[in-house]
Order: sequence, then C-alpha cells, then structure tokens
Amino acid sequence: MKKILPIILLLFFAGCKTRQTTSEMQRDNEYQIYSLILEALHSGEQNNGWVIFDNTVSDFPGGHDNASINKALVYAFNSKPEFSTWDSKEIISNYLLMNKAQHHFTVDSIKCSFPLFRTSRDSILSIVKDSILSYWKVFRKTYPNMNGNVSLSRVGFNSNYTQAIVYRKYSVDFLNAEGVLIILKKENNVWKIVSTVMLWIS
Repeated sequence: MKKILPIILLLFFAGCKTRQTTSEMQRDNEYQIYSLILEALHSGEQNNGWVIFDNTVSDFPGGHDNASINKALVYAFNSKPEFSTWDSKEIISNYLLMNKAQHHFTVDSIKCSFPLFRTSRDSILSIVKDSILSYWKVFRKTYPNMNGNVSLSRVGFNSNYTQAIVYRKYSVDFLNAEGVLIILKKENNVWKIVSTVMLWIS
C-alpha cells in the first residue's frame, strides 16, 4: 500500500496538470479568436471603439435552450459543403458545454487596435431613464466616439483546437444590428475566419 500511494498521487497531480493545460489552451485560443473577430467587425467603422458587454451571451433567435442553439449550429455547419469533413459534432458539443453559464471577459486579454469599454447590460439599461426609445441618444452621450455595443459567446472548439465556432452580435442603432455565427480554422498557428453565417439582422 505504501508503494502504491505515491503512484496514485503522481497520477492525480499529472491529471490536474493536464486539465490546467487544457483550460489554458482553451482560454488562449478563445482570446485570439475574440481579438480577430472584433478587428474584423471594426474594420468597416470609423469611430474609436466598442462597448463590450462583460458577460458572454448565447441568445439565439428561436430560444435559449440547447435544442434551439444546436439547430442554429448545425445550420451553420451545413451552409457549405467543405464543412462536411470538419469535426462539427465535436465543436457543437464543446460549444454547448462552454455556454452553459455566462463567462466574464478579461478585456486586457483581447488584443485590438481600438479601445474596448467593458460594461454590464444592467449598466447600459440603467442609463435609459424615461423610455427605451431614448436608448441610443443616451448611449451616444454616455459613450462618445463608440460605434455601438457588441456581445460574444464562448467559443466551441474541436479537440485539437484547429476548428472553432463563435456567436457574435452587435448593435449600432435600432435598425443596424445583427447576430452571426463565425466559423474559423487554425492554420500555421494562426486563426482565420472561414465563414460568417447570418442568424438575424435588423
């Protein structure tokens, strides 16, 4: 028993180290993707930056339940024939797992060429005292030189972190907003956007 105990402890700590490494890999790749898709969103805008909500989001049209989200993810991977060879089931499973709960952003870990201002949805809504119709007027006054607000989901990955999907929505006015699923792949250690699938637009 005395000989077996050190082996058990060694295996336990080795397992802990593997899980930590996996968590760090998930986080590092996630923030690389966040930086990439925010830069892509910003490329068509002229102002200084974006207000980003401090919690991840996954509120697809049709519902918040796993069945509705799964349906949207399957739709995205069916949008192009090339995705038939991807690890789509693995990616979808990981996406659903990662988005069971909201996640706080560490804005400093997002590397962008423009300012990001992190805030909560409650803070945004609290600035509208009279009517939701005054939202954007108050927003512009509160956050001058910001294009609008943006929300992101957790990223779903395949097991070796070479394929991924993420949900991004933004709004710059009442009739200028959209929600998309962005499909990415990693080549030569660099993430690239492969496809953007529109889920809703206003």
